[in-house]
Amino acid sequence: MTVGSVRLLDMDDCGALAALEGICFSDGWSDSRFRAAMDQAIFEALGMDGSLGLDAYVTVYHIHDEVEILNLGVTPSLRGKGLGRVFLANCLEWWRMRGVARVMLDVRPSNTAAVRLYEGCGFRETGTRTGYFQDTGEDAVLMEWHPSGAENSKSCD
Repeated sequence: MTVGSVRLLDMDDCGALAALEGICFSDGWSDSRFRAAMDQAIFEALGMDGSLGLDAYVTVYHIHDEVEILNLGVTPSLRGKGLGRVFLANCLEWWRMRGVARVMLDVRPSNTAAVRLYEGCGFRETGTRTGYFQDTGEDAVLMEWHPSGAENSKSCD
């Protein structure tokens, strides 16, 4: 099943998912960890394919009408070209069509590109978690998106 250029990832994608996550994050999950997660009913991974293979992905916990974004990654050579924004807009539409009432995430305030991406797609800051990130002790900014919010746009500004 796809929405726009977004598709649901499955066990066959775990190798590519682990490879891209390993490039994007210093503490990325392994192939075996993704396989274990795929066995959980609440875990979901969406991806966007391109000429390089898996160009973007998002991993989430999807429980009832809520989604919590765990990680969103874009192939480094494709960053800054609008791919993340298009991908996230398509993911939000995917979840909206499935009846999701709220999408939540934690983001490092030092990750200004991610904060701008989420704000541009209608996410709003709802709080902070002091010392949340174990590797640096950095706080986390809590953000939420609601499909019914007037400020939200399918296209992500």
